[in-house]
Amino acid sequence: MLSPAAIKKPGLDAVHCVRPKLLAAGIGAAIAAICVAGVLLGHERDVAVFALLEEWTLTPLFTTFLLGVAAGLALAARRTGAPMVWLAIGGFLLVMAADELLALHESLRQRLPGGRASYVVFLPYVALGAYIWIQVLRRLRGHRSATALWVGGAALWGASQLLDAIAMLGEGASPNALPPIQVTEEVFEMAGSALFLLALLVFLQRVLEPSVPRPAGLVPRTREQ
Repeated sequence: MLSPAAIKKPGLDAVHCVRPKLLAAGIGAAIAAICVAGVLLGHERDVAVFALLEEWTLTPLFTTFLLGVAAGLALAARRTGAPMVWLAIGGFLLVMAADELLALHESLRQRLPGGRASYVVFLPYVALGAYIWIQVLRRLRGHRSATALWVGGAALWGASQLLDAIAMLGEGASPNALPPIQVTEEVFEMAGSALFLLALLVFLQRVLEPSVPRPAGLVPRTREQ
């Protein structure tokens, strides 16, 4: 197991320029603003970009952005060892980003017979994702903050997909209706993606040593408190 701050990689010094707590606060504020705008303005045609439940609007674009950044961090983590694990999770996060942006699984589900039973088709995809996620979790062992964020991200994404399945019961609702359960689903997806990003950022900050030593007051802690 790699010890914290044990690897020096000049090309990854940028990860030490970000303060996770400030980043988390900024992402949280963005999610809140997107949701408020979606609820208040999403039904207006002139500002349809704020619609929470449509493709190519601010909500899926922001989730895609978060997943894309997380994928980039995962690919960068290949330098810490077990490169195939990081390559796998990076690829899976990119697939999630593409699905979120293009609504791939929704389109596929509509083409499949069986209605709600069509979810069975996605079980192999879910199983693969769970297996890769567990492999990454093993790499995060010993880094409590990163582990907690990684588990939290999976919990929120899992809850969002459960809400998506439940929301199918109300598919006959008015087009102008915005069911709270679907708003919550979108919030969970954005928040879960953010937690994946933060988990990988915190992990990289722990295991990678800056190539240029920082002033004493700016050196990050090398041991979990």
